[in-house]
Amino acid sequence: MMKKQNGFTLIEIMVVMFIIAVMCGFGYAGLNNTIKQSGKIEQLREQLENLQLTMSLLQQDLTQTVNRNIINEYGSEEHALLAEENSTELLKLTRLGWTNPAGQARSSMTRVEWLIDDDSNLVRRHWYELDRAPGAEPIDTVLLEDIESVEMQFLDENNSWQPIWPNINNLGAGGTLPTIPKVADITFVTKRWGEVRRVFHLVEVVPIPSVNFGDNQQPPPPTGERPREGEEEEGEGEENENDDDDFRTER
Repeated sequence: MMKKQNGFTLIEIMVVMFIIAVMCGFGYAGLNNTIKQSGKIEQLREQLENLQLTMSLLQQDLTQTVNRNIINEYGSEEHALLAEENSTELLKLTRLGWTNPAGQARSSMTRVEWLIDDDSNLVRRHWYELDRAPGAEPIDTVLLEDIESVEMQFLDENNSWQPIWPNINNLGAGGTLPTIPKVADITFVTKRWGEVRRVFHLVEVVPIPSVNFGDNQQPPPPTGERPREGEEEEGEGEENENDDDDFRTER
């Protein structure tokens, strides 16, 4: 009499393998979808950071604009703040606040230009020199992509909005060109974010020249600081002499 053998039939093994294949397929699809979503979230995060960086740099440039015209590489003078209508060169300005931790022989001011390149990217360009020699190389930084349009307007001292700056048809007192606008209203239209509008309040900044004290002169002490040892405040010696006279009189 033959003993009964324990095991799985071929059909049972094929059914199990089919179930495992189906489960692996669902698992792979879910994992692949998670990876794709993670990539989209990372891309969205980078785009949002670029937008925030763009607005921050634009605010720093405009709020630190200084009334200092420059000479470009073609030998022509450019206004301290220059904005043209219907041009890829959106905005040119001279600004303060360029830190110099290495102590290099350069100015703390820099010339900055905002423009749209051939690929519809918003680019921030700056130079190491204010008055540029022919062949001066700029440094470009791409900030935003897929720029569809840009609109700008500037508020002058008469509280009138100007589409360009400076507007030669709106001269200031004495027939001179206005220096720095009071407000800049800038609107970007992008494919990713739609319309992005920011309003910047400007203050005309004038560089403070450094004071050069002579060889025998010293800068005055800060307010509230006592004079150095051996020095007397004005009137102190006379006051002491008067006290001695009063003491002798009483005796």
